[in-house]
Amino acid sequence: MADALAGDGWHHAFPALVRIAPEAVERVRNIVFTHHGLEISTARTEQISPK
Repeated sequence: MADALAGDGWHHAFPALVRIAPEAVERVRNIVFTHHGLEISTARTEQISPK
């Protein structure tokens, strides 16, 4: 898994990562949302809203 996450195609590891460590996917989401200035919602059904 570490090799898959280290390269340019790291995003292809997400399906496996969701099953192995779902909390890691949530942390990556939070980092990406913060980087792009998006609102982080705890509800999975809400839309993503720009700040």
